[in-house]
Amino acid sequence: LSPAQGYGCRCRSLRHASKEGMSELLAEAVSSTLALGPDRSYACFCFGTEHCASAILTKLTASGRLQAWVAEPAAASAGEGHTLEARDERLAVLRGRPGELASSSEEPLAGVLLHLGSPPLSGGAEGPAWLEEWLQTASATELAGALDTFGSLHDRLLAERLAEAALLLRRRAGALSGLEALRQALEELRPEFAESHPNLHSAQLVRAAAAAARQESEQLAQLLEACFKRLEPFGRCAIVTFNPWELAALRGFLHSHEEPSSEVTAAISSARL
Repeated sequence: LSPAQGYGCRCRSLRHASKEGMSELLAEAVSSTLALGPDRSYACFCFGTEHCASAILTKLTASGRLQAWVAEPAAASAGEGHTLEARDERLAVLRGRPGELASSSEEPLAGVLLHLGSPPLSGGAEGPAWLEEWLQTASATELAGALDTFGSLHDRLLAERLAEAALLLRRRAGALSGLEALRQALEELRPEFAESHPNLHSAQLVRAAAAAARQESEQLAQLLEACFKRLEPFGRCAIVTFNPWELAALRGFLHSHEEPSSEVTAAISSARL
């Protein structure tokens, strides 16, 4: 793809939104997504499906269409999106894994809105069963990688120490859940990193483990690949990001799909290509 037609020119990333600015941010994302007009077919991937879908539907004409993709088990409730779908024939709600949802059809899309972030976890203090299952089987290396990458620690050594401490605590107390072991490890080691990581919270580690268990990195890569394959010429993809790793993944995706312009190609010797 040339720079004029490349993914980078068709993708707008709006990152690190605060709750206070969500309305303005969503309005800007919707406006970017619907750049080709209100009477086309669009898609959105949002954990708060009804909120995002409503924002798009209010801008579409009667002939416009919207697919709302809901990730499982990410939806806050089993009925999310169904109420709005029953009221508006322009909306179709699809459920499944993010990458599979986007590739479930080859129908061209005039635009896509991806509202990323971490969905709420069910299951109380113990967490959902699928997360506990992952924590019970993850090695120290796997857990450390999850904490460092998805927890935005930027400190591999600390991630490794937390992971090893959590696994040691779990071995010592067989009835201890994976999440509780992670929380206790954080508190035991806190005096050693209180100065370098004063704001590190257990919720940050829990979200990191959940992201790894859900394979969010792989799912995001598949989602982006499928979305851009379905975009019409000049179609836009607006992405709202909350987590630093998501922005890094997006940049990596764009870089891997960039091709130099004809002028740049002509200036580079064939030996370097």
